[in-house]
Amino acid sequence: MFCDIKNRLDEADILKIMALSIFGESLERATEKARICREHDAQYVYGWIENDVVLGVCGFTIHSEKVEITNISVAKDKRKRGIGKAMILALLEKYKMEIEAETDDDAVEFYRKCGFDTTTTLPKNGVRRWKCLLPFNVDATFFIKYIEDANEKTAITLKIMHFLPAWFSPPEDIEKKAVTHREYPFIAAFDNDAPIGFVALKIHNQYTADIFNLGVLESYHRQGIGRRLIEAAERYCLGNGYLYLTVKTLDSSAKYEPYKRTRAFYHKMGFIPLEVFKTFWNEENPCLFMAKWLDNKLT
Repeated sequence: MFCDIKNRLDEADILKIMALSIFGESLERATEKARICREHDAQYVYGWIENDVVLGVCGFTIHSEKVEITNISVAKDKRKRGIGKAMILALLEKYKMEIEAETDDDAVEFYRKCGFDTTTTLPKNGVRRWKCLLPFNVDATFFIKYIEDANEKTAITLKIMHFLPAWFSPPEDIEKKAVTHREYPFIAAFDNDAPIGFVALKIHNQYTADIFNLGVLESYHRQGIGRRLIEAAERYCLGNGYLYLTVKTLDSSAKYEPYKRTRAFYHKMGFIPLEVFKTFWNEENPCLFMAKWLDNKLT
């Protein structure tokens, strides 16, 4: 049972579980966090209870359009039973809003296994941080993951691009991009363990990042995968201090239906056309340059 335990935060066993989510497992800091929580109406603490015993604790804040997890932990001797994931699902069912959390390298895999999209953000005190987002009412088998391994970036690029000949060709150009992507921030979409899409970002300067390439397997089009990749890219940019996201695509003066859909997608995602460079690629393929200012409310 998942229920409110805010009025029980002075209990030693609950504080010990809360401390497991704090660096150094500090009981003193857990006690202070419990005190602050009791003083704020918008902060909640729920527990996973079996046979009147609290086995897991989840602290969270309710915002207008999302639930923000502030801490989540399970008693050490009760782990590997799915209690953490059960608390996440209970939150999703209760509030029917997206769930957001921020974590470190040690805990990010837990959020991934629960279906969260994960992207890196600015370090805190020299420790890398991850922003995790679980959209509401999405297919639970789809998830977004930030890819660090260069070989995995190459493998995903080759798999996706070779199955999208209407957008990416010739093969030697795909091979070149697969190598280039090894050095770029890279976010991939998965259906269970199978990659189904990706976005590779090129960092221009301290203010701007560019969607260097984005592709989603055609059988997964119109299922929100591209939108989730763009949103993950935006979170990555904002988390790392970039204010603008740009993209280059084929201009409408070149009559080619697949890229008509691509332009419509970017328009829908909030990108605006800035300029056409008629010879950036070649005269047969005029380049439309689009940009989006990243609203800081996304953070």
